[in-house]
Amino acid sequence: PIISDITTESVEDQSATIIWNTNENSDSYVVYATTQSNCQNDTNTSEVGSASLVGGSGSLYQHRVELTGLNQKTNYYYYVKSTDSSSDTATDKNSGACYSFITTYDTKAPVISNISTPVITSSAIIVLWQTDELADSQVEYGTVSGSYPNTTIIDSTLSISHAVSLSSLSAETTYYFRVKSNDAQGNLTTSSENSVTTTVSGQVVQIVYLGGGGGVIGDTTPPQISNINVSDIGAFEAVVSFNTNEATIGYVLYGQDSNYGSTVANSEFKTQHSIKLFGLKLGTEHHFQVKANDKSGNFSKSADQTFTTKFAAEALEELITLENAAQFQEQLEGIIESVMPSLIPPFISKVDINEITEDSVVIEWSTNVSSYGSVAYALDAEYNTEQANPYSIEISQTGDKDREHWVELISLFPGTLYHFQAKSFVFPGVIGKSKDLTFYTKMSVVKPEIVKLGNTQLEIRWITDGETSSFVEYKNLITGKINRTGDSEKVKTHSVSLENLVPDNIYELRVFGYDVKNNIIEGNPITVRTKKDIVPPIISSIKINNALLPGRTDRLQTVVSWRTNEPSNSLVYFKEGVGVEDITVNKVGQDYEFTTDHIVIITTLKPSKVYRIKIVSTDESDNIASSPIRTILTPHSAESVFDIITRNLQETFGFLKKLRQ
Repeated sequence: PIISDITTESVEDQSATIIWNTNENSDSYVVYATTQSNCQNDTNTSEVGSASLVGGSGSLYQHRVELTGLNQKTNYYYYVKSTDSSSDTATDKNSGACYSFITTYDTKAPVISNISTPVITSSAIIVLWQTDELADSQVEYGTVSGSYPNTTIIDSTLSISHAVSLSSLSAETTYYFRVKSNDAQGNLTTSSENSVTTTVSGQVVQIVYLGGGGGVIGDTTPPQISNINVSDIGAFEAVVSFNTNEATIGYVLYGQDSNYGSTVANSEFKTQHSIKLFGLKLGTEHHFQVKANDKSGNFSKSADQTFTTKFAAEALEELITLENAAQFQEQLEGIIESVMPSLIPPFISKVDINEITEDSVVIEWSTNVSSYGSVAYALDAEYNTEQANPYSIEISQTGDKDREHWVELISLFPGTLYHFQAKSFVFPGVIGKSKDLTFYTKMSVVKPEIVKLGNTQLEIRWITDGETSSFVEYKNLITGKINRTGDSEKVKTHSVSLENLVPDNIYELRVFGYDVKNNIIEGNPITVRTKKDIVPPIISSIKINNALLPGRTDRLQTVVSWRTNEPSNSLVYFKEGVGVEDITVNKVGQDYEFTTDHIVIITTLKPSKVYRIKIVSTDESDNIASSPIRTILTPHSAESVFDIITRNLQETFGFLKKLRQ
């Protein structure tokens, strides 16, 4: 088979539809990859299609294959192949370069539901919620309704079940909070305000949420806790590990008696838990209790257990070797922290702003001693110097202490001013800080995408960060003609349809718009080829009328009229006599004028004769439609030509009645 007219008919964020034509009935397969070289070399490719012949009739057979399960905002390269009933296979690789398309990206934010606070203590709260798609987790909170100066560090693990622990809270205090989730494409959802009140010191409240109504009964079996173990006991810390028989959030209540007073939890649903306890008192017996809750709100808890921290000398004796110098330093720092409430913070220098993009930036700085690092930042509109902490978000550096620090801020807004401050510390209470600094993220690059493509029309969409008007300038690369269309309404999501395009033609498109300050926001030009029209016109409303020429008895004028559903030319073929001979020897009409309403006048017919007549119309894509051959008998005499034309126009177009009124 011969393959032609390969087109990417539609592209979504996770799917695309490829169509093409063949001149023989054959099957349909698309081979694709995420790199051009893999497509060209048939390595790491995927193949999708159907072994069934497409069927149909006529000179062309149309194929359609849908690719699913694609990655968003990704380049894909592909070629097509078709095999006919004789096992002859044709492949089209676009002259070896492969065809390509780019998937769109998700702009729908997650839907947040089932917010709950199943665990409440005097100093900590666990907040749970769910989203309808994979997203990250963050909670902002404060003690005044509508104000949320405190924000947890973003848990960037994408999940549909979310758990965040709020710690270092005050007892018997009402906290107002909102949960936030970003999906992988940066679409953010923030919940409405919720509130919760911490308990009195030493009290723990467990809340089990049960669904209402007459639905199916959910999971009511509490998780099973096993293999509780205390390890890595030092002078100031210890690690409590345990297992559960199902995915749970685990937490440990601990203190110097069975009233506990402190709580620490993990933030993920898991079956193997390891939780580090901080701020312990050296050489002291500590009580602890393990608790776990599953995703249905069922709780389990262990019996009270104890362990004793080491004295400083005891802990250090185990560490005086070159092999564990790092642990020695850690323990020594713990001792210093416990006996010296005031220390000199690290000195921060050489703060650099690097790798600025439309949604991220890298902050780098140096300190005079090895230390941990973090960056606090806020939008310019949210930066509040009247608060003790003027920044709304803080991101910590991962890894060990170092003198050179590197933190990447992500999920930023394009073209936006941000304030930030670099921080470093050896001990959490002694923090070195830079002065307030600022940066602007880059403006987003407008990325137009063709979402619908036909032979005479297309739809192009794009997104801007701010509201702009929507215009498209399109150039016919064959004729050089330039047109422009659009809408002056200012929006962020833009969609413009182009009509009356030439089929099977290449256009260059440029999208642009003007923002509220009359700045032009535009994208790079893209090219697109309209589909080839393979459907012939439909001929209807055929009328044939005859009239003798004035002053002549041997010649007639015959008026032939008809309509088509699309612009096409007007030709009439005729021959005197009956039979099956070719009638195309006589032709009247217009080859290169395209219209939907057709009139052709034949002036060579003779009275009292039999003629065969055939109407033919060809559209601008060379698709031909023809009427069945009609046989007519010309009259001895008839109306004048003017009368026939007038009556024919009146019947066909219905305008003369209106003129006479």
